[in-house]
This record gives sequence, structure tokens and C-alpha cells, in this order.
Amino acid sequence: MYRGKAPSTKLAYDPAMGGDKRHAPGTTSVSAWEFSLDEPLNPGGLRYNTTQKNAVYYGGLITLTINNPGRALSEGHLNANHEFRDDLNLMALQGGAFQPGEEIEAYAFWFWKKADFLNGGDTKPVSFDAGSRIAVHISRYWGGVHAGRWVARDGDSFFVSEKSFGDQYRPFTHEDKENPIVHHTHVVQPGSTKWARWEPKAPYGLAFDHRTADFQAHEFKDVQAVGFLVTRELSPAVKAVPGGLSPNQPIAVKWYAFRCDAVVGDGNEVSSLLPSVEVGGLSAGQSEVTFAQWENVRRIAVTNQYGRDLGDLGYTFLGDGSMGSMRVGDTPHRPDEPVTDIAWLDAVAWCNALSEFEGFEPAYYTDPEMKSVLRRTFNRDQAGSRPPKVYWKKASAGYRLPTRSEWAALATAGGIPFSANPPCTAEKSGGTTHPAAGQPAGPQGLSGMNGNVWEYVWPVDGNTADPNELPAVPAMGGDFQSPADPQKSNPGFGPEEPFARGSFNLGFRVVRGASVAGWPAGEGIPSWTINRGEKIPPGPAGEAASIKAFVNEHLGLVTVPDAGLADARDFVDPLAVQERNKNRAKALDDKFLGKEGSAGAPAEVVAGSPRKPYMLEISKTEIPFNVWNRVRAWALGKGYAFNYPGDMGSMRIAENPAAVFSPTEPVTNISWYDAVAWCNALSELMGTQPVYFTDAGKSAVFRQVSPFRLETYTGRGYPNPVWKKGLRKGEEHDTALNTLIFFDAGRNGFRLLLPEEFQAARGAFNSQADEWVAPAAAGRTHPVATKPANGSGLHDLGGNVLEWVWDPGVSHTNSMVDYQICGDAYFFEKPEPPKANKAYYKEYTGAARPFVGFRIAEGSPE
Repeated sequence: MYRGKAPSTKLAYDPAMGGDKRHAPGTTSVSAWEFSLDEPLNPGGLRYNTTQKNAVYYGGLITLTINNPGRALSEGHLNANHEFRDDLNLMALQGGAFQPGEEIEAYAFWFWKKADFLNGGDTKPVSFDAGSRIAVHISRYWGGVHAGRWVARDGDSFFVSEKSFGDQYRPFTHEDKENPIVHHTHVVQPGSTKWARWEPKAPYGLAFDHRTADFQAHEFKDVQAVGFLVTRELSPAVKAVPGGLSPNQPIAVKWYAFRCDAVVGDGNEVSSLLPSVEVGGLSAGQSEVTFAQWENVRRIAVTNQYGRDLGDLGYTFLGDGSMGSMRVGDTPHRPDEPVTDIAWLDAVAWCNALSEFEGFEPAYYTDPEMKSVLRRTFNRDQAGSRPPKVYWKKASAGYRLPTRSEWAALATAGGIPFSANPPCTAEKSGGTTHPAAGQPAGPQGLSGMNGNVWEYVWPVDGNTADPNELPAVPAMGGDFQSPADPQKSNPGFGPEEPFARGSFNLGFRVVRGASVAGWPAGEGIPSWTINRGEKIPPGPAGEAASIKAFVNEHLGLVTVPDAGLADARDFVDPLAVQERNKNRAKALDDKFLGKEGSAGAPAEVVAGSPRKPYMLEISKTEIPFNVWNRVRAWALGKGYAFNYPGDMGSMRIAENPAAVFSPTEPVTNISWYDAVAWCNALSELMGTQPVYFTDAGKSAVFRQVSPFRLETYTGRGYPNPVWKKGLRKGEEHDTALNTLIFFDAGRNGFRLLLPEEFQAARGAFNSQADEWVAPAAAGRTHPVATKPANGSGLHDLGGNVLEWVWDPGVSHTNSMVDYQICGDAYFFEKPEPPKANKAYYKEYTGAARPFVGFRIAEGSPE
């Protein structure tokens, strides 16, 4: 819900709210989320991730109703993953059937403040010019309102546009073809319309009447906020969306993207995330790109929430990136270490993302005409997607990788020997990567040129590189293990395939500026030719016996009597559950829509007979990153594939780049599918029987997690759910929504807990002092088992991170179904009393979050 609370209702009427003289006590009802310039309107906490750029917005919503005291705002909130995009709402559902003479007036205002503008707009003057534009993308519904208008604040005054969108007040059906407003991006150029001064007043003064507004030309020179306003004039209540939603819903609006293009400063200023040094006509990154810098840009770029009519602006990367060498040892790491574990093409695409973020012409394209910006390294929606060919526009001012000769020239600028660059090699490194900018700079002002991580460079002499045909990609400068041969030195726990996936010792540095030809090659510079298909075998620590010993030492199972509850009912054929859910969905929809003859949802497939508890072995902690990492690395060499690589706790949302994260913190940012596959891998490693399968005969072990992700989905609506008919052309996406997982609780392998097993193991509600929760957790994860164990000997059941479980109460056949996530609280929120449904919240099984991990169990009723 907006601001995490329900709207205020039955408010005292005031003329500032709008309306007319018919408003009188006893006839008028008012419902609102109060307007505020200072209190954000968005939900709080990490479930709505306010660390994401532009996630914080302001505004308010209000409805006034004559002759129906019960009418109120209802769905004024964010719906997660509607059509696989979050959408926001203006809905008036409460109040039941329309009453005689019922009339409604409404206003909804969403806006973003200068403090959250990107690319230096938070500190420098912002203005509009002829190329500026403001846009909003309306998603599934637009009904029962009169118009939308764009809003900008110039100095201390708000202005509302004369130009509007959606100004066709009639009851559209929910079918796209009959509603020209929905699934469309509505755009205005500020100079193409007149503007009326508007003074919204806290808490409820949002009324705006275009019929009496004084619209005049206006030049915006000091933009302090941008947003949009939705209005409904006082008018009779009618069904907002015939054919969809409730028969008694008079207002229905959903939107999912807002955008504003403006001028920062004089339009020629650069506000770069990356400190740079001018060397020989090139602007070069002062250090290797850090994980914090990588993630800051990746978080902006990887999204499917944008104005779709303005083009596909979302990025897709093969790798998510790591903090330096975090995947090959047991030392702590920081976000200001170089980003690693990304493919060469990821580095190329990231350069484009940074260029677009900072307003430069991108350097890399997917067509020889150089019109299609390279944004997606592959298509996660299509099985077997191949990476695109890359065309480099050499005259571009955008960020790019240096060529071999440019890199060598940077390392030896002014004729210095390569050895003049301070080393972070085996002799100095201590066997691990170090903060990128914390290393001493060479005479030319660049740090990290000699060691720490190898750095990708442009792989060919020309301007065209095809990743599908390149025999190798080059890297320069050595790493923290140098002078060891990188093709033979792998201290990790699984085989490395650096050409395809990147590696723990591979990063990159960016340059900006036109290509410089004819630079000297330099002397004594380490180079690595990364050959296609070549694998680097793991060292002794990666042998199965060593990993098993580590798991036994650092995981540990605790015997909990009577906690085991999984039995035959929990491995009902998923196909039957799938069919049940189709029938249930239709029945629930019929009931919601008020169709006659609906009997509600059908009964469960399995009768609720009493369970027979048995002894269960449960991991005493949430799975820590170091255990996850070793087993995952081993599994990659045994035919397993994971969608998310897993993180050290909350590293991906760290606001302090110098924050230290430990490999003993819980693994996070993994999907439910990843956790299930990992359980099977652990079972195979430890010599027990896997319990999850892809066939009803339970012979095909589940090992391959689909690469599909919600945030990179490019389709228009829900992608191929089992109940959808008449798919639009081009929407045949491979989304893993029908990945069937068959569970056999009778086998002795490792598995996720049931929600009821989690509750049985948790026991009495722990006090806040006994768990890593807010405020003691200070907004981040902590090493497992650093808080006291409960009476069963288990740690962190009520804090640190929330935990995936196996949920037999819903379909485990596709990731569109809400799945329970258990725990009383996590590091960012305070604990709540145990809930009757035994879930902290519900999530899609394909999603990954920085506050969700898991623990495992072993045991069966046999």
C-alpha cells in the first residue's frame, strides 16, 4: 500500500478538496492518501526496493463521493509483477453497488523531486529545451477518469499542462483494441503546450479544473519536480471497465513507467560515476570498474519498466558481477573491489548503459548502420538465444573498452616502463583482490594497471566483433596471482570457462573518446588470450572430497523431533495441481466479477488428513555463501545450470562501497528454482538421493534452471501462462512458467522445509534481541550463527534473511503463483507476531531478492 498504510476514509469535507455546493454532511464521503511534498508516497522497505534509482516518489490521491458514504479508495498501491511489471493504482472499489444519484470526483498526483534526479540533476540546474519530454506509460486499465496531464515544478510553483491524454470519458472495455489509452506511452514536449499554475495543498487540496485554469506559455528554467496528474470531474458513477474488474468499480487506472528527459546544467557538463584521468587524448577510468559502480549502473539499466513506445531501453547481462575474487576463497570482500565474473560482452554492454545514463552517444551497436544500440547480451526469454554481433562506432564520445594498443599506451604513457605501475600481484596481494581505487596510482595517474584483475580490451583490429565466431578475447595487465599462468591457475571450487562466463580474475576499465591509432605497443606488458571453450580446472579445494568435508564442517544438521511433516500429499502430480489452479483461477475470477452461478474456488486436490510428524535433520543456519558457492561451483561441472549466482548477504544493496561482507553471511539473491536445484546438487555431492525431478516417473533429476527473469521480460502481457489463449504474434517466450517440479519426500536427499516444518522448528517467537532485525542489524546481513540459537539449536529463524520453502498449498508448477517465504523478520524490518498463514510474505518462485535465502532439511516419513 502507498506509505505502507490504508487510505484515510470518512474525512471531513472541505471546499479545497473540490466538488460543488451539493456537498453536505451525511451525503459526502472522502477517501485519501494525503498529499505531501515531504513524505514519500511509495511503500517503504526492501520489498519495495527504495535503493533502486527513482524509486522514491511523492504525491497524493483523493476521491469525493456524493450519495454513497461507503465509497472509498481501495487499490491505491503497487501490484508486484502484474504482466511481469510492477504497476501502481488509482482504484475505487469499496462501497458496493452504485447508489441512486451517486457521483464521484477524483484526483491522483505522482511526482519525483529534484533530489532524486539522475546524472547530476540533483545538484545542478535543470531546464527544458526543444528536445525535452515528459512521458508516462499507462498499463492495464484506464477507466472512469477524464484526463491525465503532465506536471512540472518550476522554482516554487507547480504547472499543469493544457495538453492531456486519455481525455475520452467513456467506459472502455478491458480489451486493448477497444481502449487506445492502455499499454501506451503518453508523451508531451514541454514547449509544445501551455501550462497553468497550480497550487496543491496538503493534506487534501488536489483539485484542478481545466475549464477555469489559466493556461499560458511557460519557459522552465529551474525544474524542481516532474510528474503527472489524473483527474475525474464530478460525474455519475458507472462501471469503469466493462468486461473486467468488479461490476461496482467506478475508477480503474494502472501505470508502470514514468520518464523525463531534461537538460542538466548547460547541457555540456559531465557528471560521471567514474573518476577519470586524461592520458594522451583519452579520458580513462582512474581504476578498474568496481562492483559498486557496476551495480549502480546495472540496477538502472536492467529493467522492463519504461515507456514501451519510446523503444526497448532495457539491458540484459549474462553475468550479475561479483566483488573481486569473492568466489574463489574465504576472505571478506568489499563493493569497491573490481567487478568480476562477467563476460567480455557484458563489459561492452555496460559501457553503453553508462553512456546512455550520462547522455553520451553509445559506442556499440548491433547493426552495421549503427542505429540499434547494443543493450541485450542475449535474450533470456528465448531458449538458445545467441549474442549479437557488435559494431563499434569509433567516432562516438561514449564509454568503451580500450584497444590493445590504447591499453598498452595508457600503461606506459610518457615512456614509463610497465614496472612503474605499482603492482597488486602475487607478491603483494595476499592471494585476493583489493579495492580498485585504493591502490597507488602510477606516474600517469592510473591505478590497478599492474595486477589486481585482468582487464578486457577490444578484441579485433577493426570495428566489428562477432562473439559467436571470435576464437578468443584478450585481457591485459595481470592479476592478483601474477605471474602465474591464468590458463592454469584456478584456486576456485569448480572449473572456470572464462571466454563464456568471465572469471574471478577478469574485470575491465573504460575509456572515452575517439579511437587513437598508431600508439606504441609498450614493453613487458602481461597479456592473456582467453580461448573459446577452454576450461581452467579447479585446484585441490575444488575436489569433491574437499567440498564434502567443508560442507560437513560449516553447515551442520540439527535433529529436531517431530518437525518432519512432508509426506505423499506434497508430491501430488504437478500436472493435476496445474489443472486445479486453472479451474480455481476461473472460479475466483467469476466470483470477483460477480458472475451468476459461481461456486467459488474448487476444493484442494488432496484432502487435509492429519500429518504424522517424524524426526527431521535441519541445517542449523541459513545456507551461508561459502557453502552455497562451493556446492554450486562443483555442480556447474556436473551439468547443473543456475539462473542467479548468489550473493554474500546484502552486498548488492550496500550503500557504503567500503562495507565489508563475509562469506559466512547467508546466500541471497537466488530464486526458488535455484535453491531447489542446489538441494539436488548437494544430495548428489553427499551421496544421497535427490528429491526434485522434472518428470512424473521421478527419473530425471532437476538440474537446469531457466535463465528467464522477470525484470528482463520483453513481452507485452503475461507470457504464455497455462490458461492464456490467443497469444499475440511474437510473444512465444520461453519463460519457465510451466517448469514442472516433481517432489518425492520419501527419498533421503536434501530439500527445502515446508512452511509448517519451519514453524515447528522455529518454536516460540524469539525476542528482537535474539535476532538480526531492524534496528540492531543496521540495514545489512550478518554472519550466520552470530545470534543465539533457539531451543532446537537453530539460528536465525526469526531474522537475518527470510527463507524460501516448499509450499504444497499452491501450485509448484509455474513461477506466476505466489509462494510462501518464511521468517518473522529480516535485517531491514522489525519482527512481527507469527502469522496464521505461516508466511512473512509471498513471492514468485522465479524472483530473487537481496533479503531472501534458504535452509535445508533431510529426512522422510519412511
